[in-house]
Order: sequence, then structure tokens, then C-alpha cells
Amino acid sequence: PNPNPNPNPNPAFTEYKASLPVPNRPAGTLSLYQGDFIGGDVSEIGNGFSSFHGLWDRGSLVAIRPEDRPQYVQNCLNLLKKRGLILLVAIEHDGFASKKGPPYCVSHNDVKELYGNKANVELIGRLARIEAEPHWKDKGCTYFTEAIYAIEKK
Repeated sequence: PNPNPNPNPNPAFTEYKASLPVPNRPAGTLSLYQGDFIGGDVSEIGNGFSSFHGLWDRGSLVAIRPEDRPQYVQNCLNLLKKRGLILLVAIEHDGFASKKGPPYCVSHNDVKELYGNKANVELIGRLARIEAEPHWKDKGCTYFTEAIYAIEKK
């Protein structure tokens, strides 16, 4: 994708756009944003608050320190329209020999606690990754699982 210059000369976020052909749908554009999602002003993303139909979180929540998660989740929810969806891929593991993360473990209870009263949380499935990615064993994990969630803003 090519950067799409933001009219703001000092943007907190950089937008990248790509055409996204979807069968049986009008051609659309996929926008990706890079920036400080915890400390930055997320109202600068897109058209501001409540402007997105969906978000895809593959590797963000699990990389954020547990104490910063509530702000991250609030920012995600602020950007979504009512009934907007988040596709979340979380990681569950029992820690590494040298440290706890990242990626940090985000359990089902963590997801329910973070999103539960503001969104409907549905676990779509779990996929054990420890055998397919044995380097997690080398780091001290006895299990390493991807958990996929559909989260709908209330």
C-alpha cells in the first residue's frame, strides 16, 4: 500500500490505503493506520469517532502492556459505529522462561472483562500453535493458542 498524505502537517497517525476488491460488492478501499494508539489522539483517525464499521486486531492487544489495555479498548470502541465489529486474534500462553511477554497472554476472561459491558463478545474458535511453531516451546511455553473473537459494539 502507498501512504496517503494526511492534510494535517504533523499527524499523529499515518494512513495507508489499498484497493480491496470484494466479489459481489462495490470496489472499496482498505485503510491502515500507524501511530501511537494509546497516547495519540485517535479522533484524528479517519473521520473521527464512530466512523468505522470494523477493526481487525491481529497482534495489537497482545503486544500492549496489561495496564494500557483499558485505554486501547476504549479507543477501539470510540472509533466504531454502533454495532461495529472487531475481529480480534488473542494469544493464550503460560509465559516465557525469561519474561511474560510480549506477546502477552490475553485470556477469554480478559477479553470479556475488557469489552464485556460495552460489546457482545463471541469466541469463534481456538487454534493450538505450539506444535506448528515450536520456538514457543524453546521460550518456555507449554501451550500457545490463538483465540479468535468477534466483538460487536453495543
